[in-house]
Amino acid sequence: EELITLVVKQQTELSKKDARITELEDYIDNLLVRVMEEKPAILLSLNSKC
Repeated sequence: EELITLVVKQQTELSKKDARITELEDYIDNLLVRVMEEKPAILLSLNSKC
């Protein structure tokens, strides 16, 4: 019984972390689109430094 409770708790935590990761990926995608639209030179300058 205790093991089942622990597994369910871990699954819940993992689901929350997966949702947070998806949220952060969406944020980064949107931020990148905004940078490409507003200031693409920023990305070009980063590329030239590599």
